[in-house]
Amino acid sequence: ETPQKHLSVNFFMSIAKILGMRGRITPHLYKGNNVEKILYEYNNAASFLNILETYLGKNIFNDKTILDVGCGWGGKDIYYCEHTKLKTITGFDIPGVFDSTDSLQFASTKNINNCFFTTGYAENIPFENNKFDIVIMEDVLEHVKNPTRVLQECFRVLKRGGKLIVKFPSFKGMLSHHLDRAITMPALHYILSMKIWAQGLNYLLLDPHYKLSYEPFDKIISTPYHKCITQNLNGLDFNHFQAI
Repeated sequence: ETPQKHLSVNFFMSIAKILGMRGRITPHLYKGNNVEKILYEYNNAASFLNILETYLGKNIFNDKTILDVGCGWGGKDIYYCEHTKLKTITGFDIPGVFDSTDSLQFASTKNINNCFFTTGYAENIPFENNKFDIVIMEDVLEHVKNPTRVLQECFRVLKRGGKLIVKFPSFKGMLSHHLDRAITMPALHYILSMKIWAQGLNYLLLDPHYKLSYEPFDKIISTPYHKCITQNLNGLDFNHFQAI
């Protein structure tokens, strides 16, 4: 989004600095090499696995063939191989962004040989019909261009009686604005429009006085789920999900 000065954004960034809430630097959000991204995912994989086991039982992955739609850098999938009795897990992510070389190397250091990676888009999953027992999609559905198509594709590749497990933040959530690479305060998208945030934060990024470091924010677009949102999001909330 084209940088533009907004005093309101400057004000909230000043408050965030005082409160220690001016940005969350992780390998995913700012720089970071591939190995750091893999390790970050690996070290944080237990939280999602614990959620699954709470709702679906300790043996949910046992002897199952699993597909991870939008696997990031594969660190979570490697953790699942190491800590469950799954049969195989295959992860894929966007071509030109995800390179599985380091992921496979990391898996080999853990003596993992039932974890596989490829590239593709969730709207056109690169596998045949009726292939997987379980499809998981964690913090991905809010980013895809066509959620309806993605869910159709997930069901296509599932075996009869299989399970699709989807976790994503509703855009109506207090922490779902995805501005946290710059500012971690809640409910920001209720206070100012996403266009103002994107313009104002990009402006501050260019201002040498602030000495801030984060990735610039995407252009603002309109989607069927939200009329003013950064183009790396779609604005999906739980009501939209249920309707789909």
